[in-house]
Amino acid sequence: MSMLIDVQMRSKNNSAATMVKKEGDIAILQCTYSTTESDYILYWYRHYPDKTPEFMIRRYSGNDIQNKGTGFGIRFSAQLQTSNSFASLSIAALVVSDSAVYYCAFKTRVRSRAS
Repeated sequence: MSMLIDVQMRSKNNSAATMVKKEGDIAILQCTYSTTESDYILYWYRHYPDKTPEFMIRRYSGNDIQNKGTGFGIRFSAQLQTSNSFASLSIAALVVSDSAVYYCAFKTRVRSRAS
């Protein structure tokens, strides 16, 4: 018998999108953002009730590098499409512990200028 997995995506205005999947399925969460900056970072976090949100993955706008937090292996990947201000998080081979709320966060990169 497979368990059902509740995956939620929340935005900064606290609106939520919920999907229910079965163990072994893939979940793809989507995030849109708006910026006029060309240098930024997009982060993904997982949040369990009564726990601190945990860092999952960050993607930089200028390259294809993704840095992952501890414990987030090959089942987790993030895509960043800078041309249309769109990001997604893929979670493959879902397991019950993937039932959580997921957040994307956006941060512009400020570089210091030489004087």
